[in-house]
Amino acid sequence: MRTGPRIHLTAISLVSCALAAGCDSTSSPPADTTIQPVSPPPVGGIDGGTAVVPMGVVVGFALTSSLSPSEFNTVSVDDPAVVTLYATTDPSTYALVGKSVGLTTLHATAAGASETTMIVTVTEQTPQP
Repeated sequence: MRTGPRIHLTAISLVSCALAAGCDSTSSPPADTTIQPVSPPPVGGIDGGTAVVPMGVVVGFALTSSLSPSEFNTVSVDDPAVVTLYATTDPSTYALVGKSVGLTTLHATAAGASETTMIVTVTEQTPQP
């Protein structure tokens, strides 16, 4: 009965599968991360997985997760020419400021593995009455 090589190959297959899925023995399960508006801006805002940010307007948001705020490794935008991302004194709260009309994606990566994205659209600012 030759079980040694078969067990060894099965173990290699399982490790390869785990590595391909981005898992390792020290990683935690993916966090359920959400992006929530901090307070409604005068125009624009966040709804679901999208944000509308008029040029020159600040839109605040908070990341909520099963992780502690210090476990968010990165928060970034693909195109900083469209929107500027600012950190605040609260480690889970950020602000977006529209710079030029366009579209970009915000990425929040938690614990090095779980990523949440949000589409950010910057629009012209319309005059308020």
